[in-house]
Amino acid sequence: MQSVALVFQPMFPDARRLAEKCCKTVELAGFEPKLVSAWELSSVVDSSNLRLAVTFGGDGTIIRVARWLAGSGVPILGVAMGQLGFLTELPPETACERLPAVLSGSYWIDERLMLSAVVKPSGKGGAGAEEDVAAGDPGSGGSSALIALNDVVIARGASPRVVKVDVFVDGAPLVSYVADGLILATPTGSTAYALAAGGPVLAPGVQGLLMVPVAAHLAVLKSLVVPISSKLEVRASAEQPTLLVLDGQQQIPLRNGQPVTVEVARERTIFARIGSPNRFYETLMQSLKKR
Repeated sequence: MQSVALVFQPMFPDARRLAEKCCKTVELAGFEPKLVSAWELSSVVDSSNLRLAVTFGGDGTIIRVARWLAGSGVPILGVAMGQLGFLTELPPETACERLPAVLSGSYWIDERLMLSAVVKPSGKGGAGAEEDVAAGDPGSGGSSALIALNDVVIARGASPRVVKVDVFVDGAPLVSYVADGLILATPTGSTAYALAAGGPVLAPGVQGLLMVPVAAHLAVLKSLVVPISSKLEVRASAEQPTLLVLDGQQQIPLRNGQPVTVEVARERTIFARIGSPNRFYETLMQSLKKR
């Protein structure tokens, strides 16, 4: 019997209550419900037999589930339990009622790009050199350790000092920034941190990788969209430790000048949609009016 994951945000009491209510709907539809906290995904539920993952929270919960299910082909259906979200699909009032139709296949597929980041060895050797990270390489089996749906950010960390960020595209030097950091985003992530940093919005169907510096000093290149075939390498130089941040949820410390390569991942995130494809533009304008 196939199962359905009902993933709730534990910070929202109403999210768990609604997920528990929808468990009964899932059973009546002939599937096995798997109730799980968004903070305990990989250790609780086996994703190999899932028909669908239903999230009860906001976009942050969906992003966690997206990384968990990266490349699995399992569609995600988001129930909005908080403020307006770009990724959620259903309001809580009708979630259980509309779930049977989705489980019967009445939805369309919304496929989204993801990013893969690889932290290369610094090459400096010495104590701790064995701690260098190299994961998430699409050519190494598609590990989800360094996979992101929204963005990969090179950040300055806790220090208020700026960092120097050198960017290379397909091996060729492109630009150097003196900035608080650098955002590399998918079209999905273009409405998140990248938009707040002054970047453009990319519609979900755009096949591109977006680069936006954060508070760059006298930047000659405010943003750039490169083809999805591009491989970017970023090196951040600073006196203080810097961070690699994935989707705002996963942090990895970087050494001074340690190379990070970022490219579009082989994995994709699949959303189950029942509304109009134009809903993205409606949500975008509603969100911008609130700013």
